[in-house]
Amino acid sequence: MARSSADGLKYLSNALATPEQLSNSSSAIDGVAPELEASIRFAGTQLTQAAGVLLRLSQDIIAQAIVTFTRFWIGAEGGSLRFYSVKDVSAAALYMTAKLSFQPTSPRSVLNVYNFLVSKDASPLWFINPKGVSEKPSPETYCLSEGGYQSQRMVLLRTESIILRTLGFNTHVALPHTIALTYLQTLGVSSSAVAQRVFEHLNAALLSPQLLYVTHQPNALAVSSIYLAAREVGVKLVDGEWWEVFDVDREELGFLVVGMRSMEGFARAEIEKWKGRAIPIVVDEVEAEIERRRMMAEGDPESVGRNTALLQLLDHKHTEQGRGESLLSALIHSTEVTTITMNILHSTLSTWRDRLAPVSRTSTFRNTGQITPEEFVLAGDYLVYKFPSWSWADASNPAKRVSYLPPGKQFLVTRGVPCHRRLNDNFAGDAGHDDELVRDMLSGGTGGVDDDGWLRTGGGQDSADRQENRIKDVRTVDESGNMGEREEEEDEIPDMEDEDDDEEAIIRDPASGTTQPTRTYNLYITYSNFYRTPRLYMSGYLSPSEPLPPHLMMEDVVGDYKDKTVTLEDFPWYDGNVKMASVHPCRHASVMKTLLDRADAALKLRREKLKQAQSDPSKAPSVGESGLEGLVDDIKALSLSDQQQHGSDKSGGDEWEVLQHDEEEQVAIRVDQYLVVFLKFIASVTPGIEHDFTMGV
Repeated sequence: MARSSADGLKYLSNALATPEQLSNSSSAIDGVAPELEASIRFAGTQLTQAAGVLLRLSQDIIAQAIVTFTRFWIGAEGGSLRFYSVKDVSAAALYMTAKLSFQPTSPRSVLNVYNFLVSKDASPLWFINPKGVSEKPSPETYCLSEGGYQSQRMVLLRTESIILRTLGFNTHVALPHTIALTYLQTLGVSSSAVAQRVFEHLNAALLSPQLLYVTHQPNALAVSSIYLAAREVGVKLVDGEWWEVFDVDREELGFLVVGMRSMEGFARAEIEKWKGRAIPIVVDEVEAEIERRRMMAEGDPESVGRNTALLQLLDHKHTEQGRGESLLSALIHSTEVTTITMNILHSTLSTWRDRLAPVSRTSTFRNTGQITPEEFVLAGDYLVYKFPSWSWADASNPAKRVSYLPPGKQFLVTRGVPCHRRLNDNFAGDAGHDDELVRDMLSGGTGGVDDDGWLRTGGGQDSADRQENRIKDVRTVDESGNMGEREEEEDEIPDMEDEDDDEEAIIRDPASGTTQPTRTYNLYITYSNFYRTPRLYMSGYLSPSEPLPPHLMMEDVVGDYKDKTVTLEDFPWYDGNVKMASVHPCRHASVMKTLLDRADAALKLRREKLKQAQSDPSKAPSVGESGLEGLVDDIKALSLSDQQQHGSDKSGGDEWEVLQHDEEEQVAIRVDQYLVVFLKFIASVTPGIEHDFTMGV
């Protein structure tokens, strides 16, 4: 069946933005000023154009990618500059457009080009590197490592899927370039100078702040560029209102001509406005710029100075250590630093503190629960050997590596860990009970405000009374099911199976008629040189190709720990400010020390039972009392806020892993098993994430 003329013409037109979409962008709703949004979009279109040129893509592919990039930010349903990075959206739009054309390019090529263009040291773009490149940059400043490629490739593919969903999978873009050539032939214009100027105006219009390509059809753009080019070159066209033949009225023609002529002035104004400063193209930079403008509007020059200092701190490649310490001193003593400034400062300080702290080479594993970098590598090797779902990984580029860990073993990672349920109404806890702040953990500190403490809800006196009642009412049942007499209390460490499950780790079955999509998480274990313990980072996904927004990761964290023990921070080993949920390591050592002491006490108790069994076989421990299963049960019953019970009658169980216990000096948990135990107690923070899934491979 022949295609109708209407069906054929629809491929020469585009879906246009509505006035409502133009006036209410998602970025504007999120508080981004219109002129800042225009500047960032302008930088993004130039970045897309420069990347396309370096990738040697044809001009029509580059133009289609720029239009796709522009469409993504339009309307309340579009992307927000406070949520999506311009750099990532630009790369994904160019990659997707090329993939759909006759000239596809690989993700590695795209990422290599963008890594070069956004490098603060190597980029030739004025809005990325305002100082310019005086000499040939070192390859280390822009080369992409294999680890960095793998992480950025996932971001590229996820962003591509987000663009497709935002645009409703409508990737069609009709360009005016070929239409303009047809119109020139129709008008009898054979001047190559006119044709060249037409293409120059059409290409410049791609960068227009008036968004000409998403507000006007290609035929109108073609007519306007011909009209303007002919006047500039001095070529006379046919008499009369010839543009009406091509379905363009005088009002639209005038608007487009003015818009195209203003592009040169707009570009100059942008360069002058941002002179000496880079235009923000990633989310953190946008947030910092918004905060800077807010403080300027409030007339607080001191706050502006603090924020400028923060921006210098963030660019750690250009900040010397001594200068950084002086800036930190000024910032720490400020009393008016805003919440966002404190978050940026805290993340930056944590990274600096780990990298600048002295490296310990002395093992204090048994006494403090801390480990050295060498012991971390040893424990990581054991984890990878026993559980192959875990693997070692390297930093995204050599500049991100830490010197105290070997290349290729900078951190551990496991991918695709399932999380089937959210910690909302289906999560059981001690609702209705008073909150209790546990201070200073095992050190017994009291009084004062301790920001490093742990908040335990429902853990007041009632909880202690219930525990005491359970312990006092212990009876035995014989093989026939008859209840025995109440046993006298023994001054021993009870088995963990005698205690009820911790209500903070219970997840109820979902209510009928409700379904919750399965999320997956990538888990990362790093080494904190300052605290000398492992540290966990988490990155979530709604689907294999769709990232979980950082703030939604908190739905899978026990409420007591949100924003205090678990915070959103940049992953220090990746480029691109990748936000992840992180469990703060300030109390990891004391928790591990508690577990080590419990394990040793349980091992000592078992040895005593074995000695008694030699004289009285009836007292021999039953088969299955020892093993890794006992360790699992013990850790599940221990939350991070229960450490203060160390040394009490309830400080352990006797079902710990004991590989060999024929020597008196044998310890229950070796240093190479450290990370296995570490993951067990971390599960109390995120009980919905199936950490044991990683142990089943």
